[in-house]
Amino acid sequence: MDAQLKALNELYYSIYKNRAEGFAHSPVELEKRFMHFVAKGDEAAALETLAQINTGAEKAILADDPLRSAKNSMICCCTLLARAAIQAGVSSEAAFSLSDAVINTIERFLAPEAVFEYERSMVVNFIALVKMERKWPFTKPVRRALEYMDTHLREKMDITSIAEVAQVHPVYLCRIFKEETGKTLMSCAMERKVRESVYFVRHTNFSMADIAALYGFCSQSHYIATFKRFIKITPGACRKRTNDEMFE
Repeated sequence: MDAQLKALNELYYSIYKNRAEGFAHSPVELEKRFMHFVAKGDEAAALETLAQINTGAEKAILADDPLRSAKNSMICCCTLLARAAIQAGVSSEAAFSLSDAVINTIERFLAPEAVFEYERSMVVNFIALVKMERKWPFTKPVRRALEYMDTHLREKMDITSIAEVAQVHPVYLCRIFKEETGKTLMSCAMERKVRESVYFVRHTNFSMADIAALYGFCSQSHYIATFKRFIKITPGACRKRTNDEMFE
């Protein structure tokens, strides 16, 4: 009860303070329109609506320190943008990865003005992610399967578990997956595992056995054979490379 009373007191104090200072949040409908345009991938309309939101409107005070307040405000906006991107069909992994990168950028700014100037770029980056998603000519079951793969790369996968997430019969998923991607379901899963594992091969001292175990391969030899199948060289040769020639 004490916690509830404290929360109510803080709410009423905030409302009173905003009224006393003549501060008002942006109209909810305007913010909804902004998020709608982001989810549609309509950059021009989204930026125009953002300009309307910012015209004559002060940012809410979210911390005593002006710089911290500015950063908190942009992080809140970033969270909403990530949700809008996911609503548009972007995988949660991709949306949250961009969100992480954006927040790290925000945290590096040293002045409130620089933080707010970054808002436009942040919006454009999320819309670019939405546009990229819309270029995928895949049906929803296939996109669900791909998202599942990307979020379970370090686990053992099987057709049944992927089909459950895709919400279709395994036989049907295998058929449409091959038709739409040109790859078999498990071949695609293995390729994605291998391509992510390249980072550990090239930039760490982990043994091949450890990397194989990390990505759920049954043995080191299976990992090496699969790696060579997709990257065209062995993990050992890849580790010795000083550039990315194998991806050209």
